[in-house]
Amino acid sequence: MDVMAVLRRSDPVMMRHVEEAVSNCVAVDLLMPERIVEDAWTGQLTPAFIRALTRNGQVSRQAAIIRASAWSQESEPHAVIIVADPLTGLVLSSVSHETSSLTRPPKNSVQPDFRALPAGPEGIRGATEGFIYSTNSARSDITYDWGWDASGTHLLIVARPTYRFGTAQWDRDDVECQSASCDSSFSRNDAVLCPTCMHHVCPDCGACGCERRRGTTCADCGMEMSIRESQIGTTHEECPF
Repeated sequence: MDVMAVLRRSDPVMMRHVEEAVSNCVAVDLLMPERIVEDAWTGQLTPAFIRALTRNGQVSRQAAIIRASAWSQESEPHAVIIVADPLTGLVLSSVSHETSSLTRPPKNSVQPDFRALPAGPEGIRGATEGFIYSTNSARSDITYDWGWDASGTHLLIVARPTYRFGTAQWDRDDVECQSASCDSSFSRNDAVLCPTCMHHVCPDCGACGCERRRGTTCADCGMEMSIRESQIGTTHEECPF
């Protein structure tokens, strides 16, 4: 009996994962032999090292981060390597060692810090919000070393705990409303992301991260109005003026 054929019929999603894993293993062994890795290795795990392993796009980013993680296991036991979308901050793939003290962010999760990285130069930057997990908590004692992939379309990120020794810093992951006239904060829920800007939509006023609409200031006090207020009138609902 062809086990692969049975799996393809009974569980096509699992089959795709198996095929992807096999392809990555083949790529690691055939396209990134030890000679290639040694030539690219400078003694440090960096985005440039990972980019070199992709050989200008001939090797997949997923296979390259797997090879880079395995190669640097002894010198970088706590590092997490991530491929992310620069526009949305979406985690496309990530890998770490079993002994890492830093839990990698979930695949397909939206990480606001990653979305903000391209605003500055490539290199090392401290975390702002940190890794955000589905448990409504965030690990913020993280340093990012980031750069572009060979095509210039995806982020290659090496994340490390800021301090080698010490207690991990965990925060409650509440989201503050993007509107200056709304002081709400609410629990993160990826189900209510704006499809345009990929920011969370405030449940109180409806604001997200899209460019604020013009002409939404209160006619009496001149302060910015929320989206909901501007839809129903020209002044704040409880304007003191």
